[in-house]
Amino acid sequence: MKTKVVFTVSKSDESLKRRILDSSRDLFVRSGFVRVTADDIAGSLGISKATLYRHFASKHDILKDVIHGLIEETAGRIEALIEPSREGLVERLIRLFAFLGEQLTSFGPLLVRDLKRYSPDLWAEVETVRREKIQKNFSRVLEAGVRQGVFRGDIDRELTLQFFVVLVQEFMNPESLDRGRRSIREIFDNIIRLFFVGVLTDGARREFERRTSHGQAST
Repeated sequence: MKTKVVFTVSKSDESLKRRILDSSRDLFVRSGFVRVTADDIAGSLGISKATLYRHFASKHDILKDVIHGLIEETAGRIEALIEPSREGLVERLIRLFAFLGEQLTSFGPLLVRDLKRYSPDLWAEVETVRREKIQKNFSRVLEAGVRQGVFRGDIDRELTLQFFVVLVQEFMNPESLDRGRRSIREIFDNIIRLFFVGVLTDGARREFERRTSHGQAST
């Protein structure tokens, strides 16, 4: 008779794994993937490299879990921000794009560059998920905006959606991040402002400008 062996993971193991991922995320965002070593990660937590490798087979496995966590976190927050609520659509849009700007800033240009150069499969996964989420959620925003009179009814929704997807995809490319001396947040805020000047109705645009000029575009 065969004996079934059951492996259990203790809470302390799960806690340490979570701490490894959190610390690695901070290091990767700040310094990129290539410059960060396994010794750096272990040292930041006060553990040995052997302990680190008991939880992850390689530094790249850590990177994959970090990126997957970022994807899930961002997707979940976007879904929550566009869900119908007591806030008007313009207010939700302001919060949504403020959040996206913060996410782009916190992701880190060095990490983006390293993903594209040294982990193209993982970068392709990021781009695919981002494109699908943008298409799905921004399409919902466009439809709701036209129904509520926030967006002009004469716009070509499909073209507008394609334009916005391309805009975000291009903005997240490392080459684009290298252009100019403005911060990522400044560039993103300006692109969003220019984009919506042409798509909002006069009344909604006035509300958008009033709220953003008073520093209310925050999460």
